[in-house]
Amino acid sequence: MSRNEILRATQRLGRSIWKKGTDYHARSRVEAQMNHLKLLGDRIMSRDPDRQTAEIQIRIAIMNRCSALGQAEIKAVG
Repeated sequence: MSRNEILRATQRLGRSIWKKGTDYHARSRVEAQMNHLKLLGDRIMSRDPDRQTAEIQIRIAIMNRCSALGQAEIKAVG
């Protein structure tokens, strides 16, 4: 899609509807998740398989919590 077509679509639909329809923020959400993963380190430190499993589960829980904290809470007004 060319830049002019994108501009016309945003003017016709409105910016927020256009963003939802094109999933505009998908890339930034993925980049944020990758940043969270990198902050946790690139290796599993445990040698024991049971501890490795626990370590991975902890990392998943941390990433899920980071995702939950980053989501906006939307409430109806009126």
